[in-house]
Amino acid sequence: MSELSIDSKKTALVVIDLQKGIVGRETAPYSAASVVDNASHIADAFRAKKMPVFLVRVSMSEDGKDRLNPVTDDQMMGMGSLPSDWAEIVPKMGPKKDDFVITKHQWGAFYGTELDLLLRRRGIDTIVLCGISTILGLKVPQDLPMNLVTTKYLLKMPWQPYLMKNITSQLLRLYLAWAG
Repeated sequence: MSELSIDSKKTALVVIDLQKGIVGRETAPYSAASVVDNASHIADAFRAKKMPVFLVRVSMSEDGKDRLNPVTDDQMMGMGSLPSDWAEIVPKMGPKKDDFVITKHQWGAFYGTELDLLLRRRGIDTIVLCGISTILGLKVPQDLPMNLVTTKYLLKMPWQPYLMKNITSQLLRLYLAWAG
């Protein structure tokens, strides 16, 4: 196995969904508190080296018209009325000076957001991924039509992704469905 080599000028940290409305939910295989704690340490290390940190959150407009509404046999949890701070990044993560905050309106963080553009224009070719439900962006069920565009897009992404094992977790319901 070859040694891992990361160019600090071409590597970014992408933190997915470490926001108030998601970290309170049950996750597996690691607790949300553990993921947040570990992610804050790696984010601080990136910041100390002047490497970019992208904090991705999911949020919907008040009327919900920008929400992904796929037709499936297992409907997702309804967003309904959410607390006003639901989409806020947890304080331990920031945002800190020079962090980028990306708002997505669907599962994927790359498609349909400015994340792709910001990474490309900064010459980033390696991304370190961590957070909650990060697997939805990389390992999505191929039979769900709503993921078709995201899946095809990510298979062609120009970055080398690294998932941080102990800084990545899934919502328990999804984890159990995929593990089964």
